[in-house]
Amino acid sequence: MSTFLADPQSQPQPNPGPPLQAPIDTTGRQQTPPALDRNRVHVHGRGDQLQLHQQHQHSHPSPSPTPSSPPPPPPAPPAPAAAGAPEPPPTPKQRDALLEAANVAFFDALSHDFDARHPDAADLADRLSRALRRVLVLDDDATSVLDYACGSGQVSRALAPHVAQLVGVDISPRMVEVYNARANAQGLEPHEMRAVGSLAELQQARFDVAVCSMAYHHIPSVQDVTRELVAYLKPSGTLAVADIARVEEDEGEPPIMAKYEHIVAHTRGFAERDMRALFEGAGLQNVAFERFTTSKKEGRDVQLFLATGTKPASS
Repeated sequence: MSTFLADPQSQPQPNPGPPLQAPIDTTGRQQTPPALDRNRVHVHGRGDQLQLHQQHQHSHPSPSPTPSSPPPPPPAPPAPAAAGAPEPPPTPKQRDALLEAANVAFFDALSHDFDARHPDAADLADRLSRALRRVLVLDDDATSVLDYACGSGQVSRALAPHVAQLVGVDISPRMVEVYNARANAQGLEPHEMRAVGSLAELQQARFDVAVCSMAYHHIPSVQDVTRELVAYLKPSGTLAVADIARVEEDEGEPPIMAKYEHIVAHTRGFAERDMRALFEGAGLQNVAFERFTTSKKEGRDVQLFLATGTKPASS
């Protein structure tokens, strides 16, 4: 229902009647009645009803007020999102958190029979152990090793006869349980071989060697993790990372790990220049990069690298 106000000058004017006597206050003086503010008109609407009322008890017809410039209209509200409109993409921090959560769920689900399903992983752990012993001096009475993203502990078990202490770290709680159960089954004490869920649990512990095997490609911010691992090294300690070597000749092919992009941040692996930049950026010296073996991934031959760097003795 539409409602409008007619022009007062076009309507018959009622007889205003006798003039009103101004009220007398207690002092005997007449008071001038306040002038009616014709502009103070409130509009209330409910349903299809519209009510007009004035903010004064007495109302008398008078000439229309001098028109003034209307106030500027209020700003228009933001347009609502169209139905079915796509949500904005996640921020980098949100994307990293989603990837980490997906990895936890994925490896938790695999933990109970991971070793049986992946016998090739145990063979790779043995080859990595031999490569590390070729480039590092390990002492079974003194060397301490941090095994980052340790999984079920295959790399740790391959290194156990050659070092004094192994501490695994993994974000999958189920993998940590499997790691510790396997260590216990081998008769190893917690001070010899154990796993925890985060680096923060290590507190002030420092290690001679930090190793990460076939896990860097899962990690979104490898820069941050590299710096963290270096922080847990003793002066002159060594960081060793093994992963898939990125091959420039394969750039025209689909990424080797494209089907796992929900849990893999770096689906093509890493080039030598990438690893050198990571290690040097974290303050490591004597950075070395070698392709130490080959393997099969998704039916394709891949080269695996071992990158090492040394923490300065003065750190």
